[in-house]
Amino acid sequence: KTIATWRRLLLVPFDITIEEDEQIKDLADQLKTELPGILIWALEGLFDLNLHGGFVRPGKSRDLLEDYRRDSDPARAFLLETYSYSPNGYGTTCSEVYEKYTQYCQDNNYRPMGSRLFGKQVYRIFPDVKQTQPGSRGNRIRTYEGLVTSVTNETPSCG
Repeated sequence: KTIATWRRLLLVPFDITIEEDEQIKDLADQLKTELPGILIWALEGLFDLNLHGGFVRPGKSRDLLEDYRRDSDPARAFLLETYSYSPNGYGTTCSEVYEKYTQYCQDNNYRPMGSRLFGKQVYRIFPDVKQTQPGSRGNRIRTYEGLVTSVTNETPSCG
């Protein structure tokens, strides 16, 4: 779940399926005679990689990685689908956000993380959000200042 892990992943979409009758059954044998050329081609690719500082990440690959990341992290998916950051937004109570998250987990058969760990996830995804306790003494409610309900989630979808 760390940024370092996700930074190292490069998902390559394989969208084409070769039909059975178009497949070259002895391709491995045919390529054996081409191994010296394949090695040169691979080394040229390595040179290009070093020259450019790594792989080029096409948009489709980035989109696949984000989808994979959301699927493997229900809290991230919930937060990105439900909330956004607004520097002018008052915010949302911490308890309300966590209650909605646990309901989301229940609705989708996920096991929710504890509130403390969930709070850390909020700050990971929305680093500019601050926790405040507005109100008078004795009547303070913890709030994620700047965390607002996404516009897309304020209005019901029209199916």
